[in-house]
Amino acid sequence: MLRVDISKIDERIEKLRQLRELAADPDFVTLFQQCLSSNGHRPISKGHAVRAESKRGSLFNAVLEVCRTLAGKFDTGEIRRILEENGFMFRAKNPNIAINGALTRLRKHGYIKVARKGSGRAPSKYVFISDSDRERKIS
Repeated sequence: MLRVDISKIDERIEKLRQLRELAADPDFVTLFQQCLSSNGHRPISKGHAVRAESKRGSLFNAVLEVCRTLAGKFDTGEIRRILEENGFMFRAKNPNIAINGALTRLRKHGYIKVARKGSGRAPSKYVFISDSDRERKIS
């Protein structure tokens, strides 16, 4: 008879139970959102969107951090969605244009490369170049 080790399942169930308890506490949820807020931007509260007063380069840095977390190919829309989910407040009237500008700079600095050039309504797809791959390219 095949024996299945269920101890890992039990551990995961316990952690999920603890997470459920924390998520039910409104004070914890607020604190958690504040901790996850990246790049000095606060989470967006419904109905209170305000243009961000950001420092020069904050979008570039935010896009770079998102690119570092993405595996495989990604596009402008994916980056925008992730930034908005994390509470990034865009100053630009058209966030996609601003993100494309940041992606162009990232490409010029060797952080990303074009995996597939966009055409018509199909967006360009990019891939992140790891730090080790970038260092090999330089040397």
